[in-house]
Amino acid sequence: MRSPAALVLAAALAATGPAVAQAGPQPAARPLTRQDVAALVKQDASWCGGWRKSDDSCEELVFLATDKDGVLQTRRYLLADEGVVELVVRQRVTLDNDGLCWTYRFVDLDIAVLNEGQRASAEQSAAMVLLMRERMADLEGKRSCERFARDAATGDILSTTTLDGAPAPELDTRFRLLPQDARIKLRGLIDFSNEPTNT
Repeated sequence: MRSPAALVLAAALAATGPAVAQAGPQPAARPLTRQDVAALVKQDASWCGGWRKSDDSCEELVFLATDKDGVLQTRRYLLADEGVVELVVRQRVTLDNDGLCWTYRFVDLDIAVLNEGQRASAEQSAAMVLLMRERMADLEGKRSCERFARDAATGDILSTTTLDGAPAPELDTRFRLLPQDARIKLRGLIDFSNEPTNT
């Protein structure tokens, strides 16, 4: 799942570097029902977006959790392959029919910039938040919904996204579900190198 608004966040940041590979549902994929999605939300798994077989790495990691207020979605990104700066974005989403939806409002995003696993300086964080706000301004107030299908051959989860009801294929993503305690290799959004970073 790529969002929180952060589906759109990843696309906005990727505009400064190489595009992130996308993959929408294929003919062999089975659409997931509301019950299927509700079960996935409760599953203890790491959603590995843009999984790459050659080095078993991900371009984003997504975690879902439920509480009394609904569904909390957390996304992690590594900004550059040769760096140590990570972006963690949290937001509330709702289960709407057979998809996960939210209305994009920048003020609703909980954004943390990490440097070597610790919160970055106020100056570094402020610069990153400003960049994100500028790149995502056109999305303010738009409703995003993400719907899912399961690849019959691999078991991967394929997402398709709409913005205000219109298809947004640039935000479609393929996810591989991994155990939460799995050792994950996270690739950078900007300035990709051949060696992924272990997280």
